[in-house]
Amino acid sequence: MGLNPKRLYLTNRPINLPIENFISRNQHNITSASYGTTWRILRRNLIAEMIHPTRVKAFAQTRKWVLDVLLKRLKANIKSSDSI
Repeated sequence: MGLNPKRLYLTNRPINLPIENFISRNQHNITSASYGTTWRILRRNLIAEMIHPTRVKAFAQTRKWVLDVLLKRLKANIKSSDSI
């Protein structure tokens, strides 16, 4: 089975409005970048550096600490007022 010659049309995202370019930092993040060199570099960096199992394990204590801080603040806020 050969590759679809129009595959790039299927992989690219719709063109952004000007405000979306501002919000997405001109499509320089993994969720908004068009398929191509930038997207592949961002994906490689995400997989190798951010969500690699070793990295996730290394920051387990930090995530637990942040969650504890958040829960303490929410509980304190609930005790001090009627709403969150």
